Amino acid sequence: MSKRPSTSDGRAILIVDADAESRRIVQDMLAHHGHTTIATASGDEALSVARSVLPLVVVTELYVSNREHLCLVYALRADVRLRRVPVVVFTAFAMPVDREWAESAEVAAYLTKPAAPRSLLAEVERVAQMRGYSPRQAH
Repeated sequence: MSKRPSTSDGRAILIVDADAESRRIVQDMLAHHGHTTIATASGDEALSVARSVLPLVVVTELYVSNREHLCLVYALRADVRLRRVPVVVFTAFAMPVDREWAESAEVAAYLTKPAAPRSLLAEVERVAQMRGYSPRQAH
């Protein structure tokens, strides 16, 4: 896991993916563009971090499970403090049923791997801006 921000001011982007290389690529790209990031490999760890940091956005693989739910997105939606945190799904699951499930879970964006880094960055920043945040405000 990356170093946690010193405050829980809702400016960190939480990245969740079991694949270490995928996590590193997304984290490096977002950090390069001025975003504070936290990366986790499991749904349990992500949920714990989200509860302590209250992230600006969660970028996650679609089916990241944890003990509370079959899917991290369900767990986020079930938590009163986290249910409004926007989720950007960045996933290898590209079947129509996966996209339909994500839409029913009210994710903010759905991108399939591989995707151009610019596309992921644009979606994350679009969602962050909807919450009134710009990475330039953090510095």
